[in-house]
Amino acid sequence: MLARLIQSLLLQSGLKAPDDDNLIGVDNTPHSEFAAPPISTMEMGIEEFGREISRCLIDLIEGRKVSFIPPKPKWIPRSTCRFE
Repeated sequence: MLARLIQSLLLQSGLKAPDDDNLIGVDNTPHSEFAAPPISTMEMGIEEFGREISRCLIDLIEGRKVSFIPPKPKWIPRSTCRFE
């Protein structure tokens, strides 16, 4: 949602992404997809991250060895970034 705010501020200043600068979000909210133009973003796998952290906490509480493998972010190219 912060990327959407920055996009609005850029437009108010007479700047556009990707013509004047690249704009990339980090949360892939619906605001990113339905903005005009749609905002390129990273999907960080927050729900998967939460499940993995919960599993680690349970393992720690129950005395098992803890291993954490963070989810891999996913690049979602849209219209506000020139590189892929």
